[in-house]
Amino acid sequence: MPWHRSLVPVFLATGLAACLVVSGCGPSAETQAYDLLISGMAKVDKGDYGEAIRDFTKAIELKPDLSSAYYNRGVAYGKKGDQDVAIQDYTKAIELEPDFAEPYNNRGTAYARNKEYDRAIQDYTKAIELKPDYAEALSNRAAAHYFRKAYDKAWADVKKCRELGGTPAPKLIERLIRDSGRSE
Repeated sequence: MPWHRSLVPVFLATGLAACLVVSGCGPSAETQAYDLLISGMAKVDKGDYGEAIRDFTKAIELKPDLSSAYYNRGVAYGKKGDQDVAIQDYTKAIELEPDFAEPYNNRGTAYARNKEYDRAIQDYTKAIELKPDYAEALSNRAAAHYFRKAYDKAWADVKKCRELGGTPAPKLIERLIRDSGRSE
Protein backbone atom coordinates (compact mmCIF):
# COMPACT_ATOMS: atom_id res chain seq x y z
CA MET A 1 0.00 0.00 0.00
CA PRO A 2 1.52 3.37 -1.01
CA TRP A 3 2.11 6.20 1.50
CA HIS A 4 -0.49 8.88 1.45
CA ARG A 5 1.15 12.33 1.14
CA SER A 6 -1.09 13.89 3.79
CA LEU A 7 0.20 11.41 6.39
CA VAL A 8 3.89 12.28 5.87
CA PRO A 9 3.79 15.39 8.11
CA VAL A 10 2.03 13.38 10.82
CA PHE A 11 4.68 10.66 10.72
CA LEU A 12 7.48 13.23 10.69
CA ALA A 13 5.99 15.11 13.63
CA THR A 14 5.35 11.90 15.54
CA GLY A 15 8.87 10.69 14.81
CA LEU A 16 10.39 13.96 15.96
CA ALA A 17 8.36 13.92 19.17
CA ALA A 18 9.39 10.32 19.82
CA CYS A 19 13.00 11.26 19.18
CA LEU A 20 12.78 14.12 21.64
CA VAL A 21 11.03 12.08 24.33
CA VAL A 22 12.66 8.68 23.94
CA SER A 23 16.20 9.40 22.89
CA GLY A 24 16.75 12.87 24.33
CA CYS A 25 17.39 14.62 21.02
CA GLY A 26 16.21 17.94 22.46
CA PRO A 27 18.23 20.37 24.53
CA SER A 28 20.25 18.70 27.24
CA ALA A 29 19.49 19.31 30.90
CA GLU A 30 22.71 21.30 31.08
CA THR A 31 21.66 23.53 28.17
CA GLN A 32 18.23 24.03 29.74
CA ALA A 33 19.88 24.89 33.07
CA TYR A 34 22.07 27.54 31.46
CA ASP A 35 19.07 28.95 29.58
CA LEU A 36 17.20 29.23 32.89
CA LEU A 37 20.24 30.84 34.49
CA ILE A 38 20.33 33.52 31.79
CA SER A 39 16.57 34.01 32.04
CA GLY A 40 16.78 34.35 35.81
CA MET A 41 19.58 36.90 35.58
CA ALA A 42 17.48 39.01 33.21
CA LYS A 43 14.58 38.83 35.67
CA VAL A 44 16.82 39.98 38.53
CA ASP A 45 17.84 42.96 36.40
CA LYS A 46 14.14 43.79 35.94
CA GLY A 47 13.47 43.45 39.67
CA ASP A 48 11.30 40.34 39.22
CA TYR A 49 12.99 38.43 42.04
CA GLY A 50 10.28 35.82 42.59
CA GLU A 51 10.34 34.69 38.96
CA ALA A 52 14.13 34.82 38.94
CA ILE A 53 14.25 32.56 42.01
CA ARG A 54 11.93 30.11 40.23
CA ASP A 55 14.23 30.04 37.19
CA PHE A 56 17.35 29.53 39.31
CA THR A 57 15.62 26.78 41.30
CA LYS A 58 14.66 24.96 38.08
CA ALA A 59 18.25 25.34 36.83
CA ILE A 60 19.50 23.79 40.06
CA GLU A 61 17.03 20.90 39.70
CA LEU A 62 18.42 20.24 36.21
CA LYS A 63 22.07 20.75 37.13
CA PRO A 64 22.63 20.53 40.91
CA ASP A 65 26.34 21.36 40.61
CA LEU A 66 25.77 24.72 38.86
CA SER A 67 27.38 27.07 41.37
CA SER A 68 26.36 30.21 39.47
CA ALA A 69 22.68 29.24 39.83
CA TYR A 70 23.05 29.10 43.62
CA TYR A 71 25.03 32.35 43.56
CA ASN A 72 22.45 34.19 41.46
CA ARG A 73 19.54 32.80 43.47
CA GLY A 74 21.36 34.15 46.52
CA VAL A 75 21.51 37.55 44.83
CA ALA A 76 17.75 37.44 44.20
CA TYR A 77 16.99 36.41 47.79
CA GLY A 78 19.31 39.15 49.07
CA LYS A 79 17.55 41.77 46.98
CA LYS A 80 14.23 40.52 48.38
CA GLY A 81 15.65 41.06 51.87
CA ASP A 82 15.89 37.39 52.83
CA GLN A 83 19.52 37.40 53.96
CA ASP A 84 19.43 34.03 55.73
CA VAL A 85 18.32 32.16 52.61
CA ALA A 86 20.79 34.18 50.53
CA ILE A 87 23.57 33.06 52.90
CA GLN A 88 22.56 29.42 52.37
CA ASP A 89 22.77 29.80 48.59
CA TYR A 90 26.11 31.62 48.70
CA THR A 91 27.43 28.90 51.00
CA LYS A 92 26.37 26.20 48.52
CA ALA A 93 27.97 28.12 45.65
CA ILE A 94 31.20 28.27 47.68
CA GLU A 95 31.04 24.54 48.45
CA LEU A 96 30.69 23.78 44.74
CA GLU A 97 33.34 26.29 43.61
CA PRO A 98 35.64 27.34 46.49
CA ASP A 99 37.70 29.71 44.32
CA PHE A 100 34.63 31.75 43.23
CA ALA A 101 35.25 35.13 44.94
CA GLU A 102 31.85 36.74 44.34
CA PRO A 103 29.82 34.46 46.64
CA TYR A 104 32.22 35.27 49.49
CA ASN A 105 31.71 38.98 48.88
CA ASN A 106 27.94 38.69 48.68
CA ARG A 107 27.70 36.36 51.66
CA GLY A 108 29.76 38.95 53.54
CA THR A 109 27.21 41.59 52.59
CA ALA A 110 24.36 39.36 53.77
CA TYR A 111 26.18 38.85 57.09
CA ALA A 112 26.74 42.60 57.37
CA ARG A 113 23.03 43.25 56.77
CA ASN A 114 22.40 40.83 59.65
CA LYS A 115 24.93 42.84 61.72
CA GLU A 116 27.33 39.88 61.84
CA TYR A 117 30.36 42.04 61.07
CA ASP A 118 33.08 39.58 62.09
CA ARG A 119 31.70 36.96 59.72
CA ALA A 120 31.31 39.61 57.02
CA ILE A 121 34.96 40.64 57.41
CA GLN A 122 36.07 37.00 57.13
CA ASP A 123 34.17 36.58 53.88
CA TYR A 124 35.35 39.87 52.40
CA THR A 125 38.92 38.93 53.31
CA LYS A 126 38.56 35.57 51.56
CA ALA A 127 37.11 37.26 48.47
CA ILE A 128 40.10 39.63 48.41
CA GLU A 129 42.54 36.73 48.84
CA LEU A 130 40.96 35.01 45.84
CA LYS A 131 40.76 38.20 43.77
CA PRO A 132 43.32 40.77 45.04
CA ASP A 133 42.00 43.53 42.75
CA TYR A 134 38.42 43.18 44.06
CA ALA A 135 37.75 46.83 44.90
CA GLU A 136 34.09 46.19 45.78
CA ALA A 137 35.06 43.65 48.44
CA LEU A 138 37.59 46.13 49.87
CA SER A 139 34.93 48.82 50.05
CA ASN A 140 32.52 46.41 51.71
CA ARG A 141 35.15 45.30 54.20
CA ALA A 142 35.89 48.95 54.98
CA ALA A 143 32.21 49.42 55.87
CA ALA A 144 32.24 46.34 58.10
CA HIS A 145 35.40 47.62 59.85
CA TYR A 146 33.66 50.95 60.32
CA PHE A 147 30.72 49.29 62.09
CA ARG A 148 33.20 47.44 64.32
CA LYS A 149 34.78 50.85 65.08
CA ALA A 150 38.07 49.63 63.59
CA TYR A 151 38.60 52.95 61.85
CA ASP A 152 42.27 52.50 60.94
CA LYS A 153 41.46 49.23 59.17
CA ALA A 154 38.52 50.90 57.44
CA TRP A 155 40.73 53.73 56.19
CA ALA A 156 43.34 51.22 54.96
CA ASP A 157 40.68 49.41 52.93
CA VAL A 158 39.34 52.71 51.55
CA LYS A 159 42.86 53.64 50.43
CA LYS A 160 43.48 50.27 48.76
CA CYS A 161 40.02 50.35 47.14
CA ARG A 162 40.80 53.74 45.59
CA GLU A 163 44.24 52.57 44.44
CA LEU A 164 42.44 49.84 42.51
CA GLY A 165 40.10 52.38 40.90
CA GLY A 166 37.14 51.66 43.16
CA THR A 167 34.86 54.20 44.77
CA PRO A 168 33.84 53.62 48.38
CA ALA A 169 30.36 54.81 49.30
CA PRO A 170 30.36 58.57 49.98
CA LYS A 171 28.29 58.03 53.17
CA LEU A 172 30.96 55.66 54.46
CA ILE A 173 33.63 58.31 53.89
CA GLU A 174 31.50 60.98 55.61
CA ARG A 175 30.93 58.73 58.62
CA LEU A 176 34.57 57.69 58.80
CA ILE A 177 35.68 61.34 58.78
CA ARG A 178 33.09 62.20 61.45
CA ASP A 179 33.60 59.20 63.74
CA SER A 180 37.31 58.58 63.38
CA GLY A 181 38.20 62.22 63.92
CA ARG A 182 40.44 62.28 60.90
CA SER A 183 40.25 62.71 57.18
CA GLU A 184 41.95 60.74 54.55
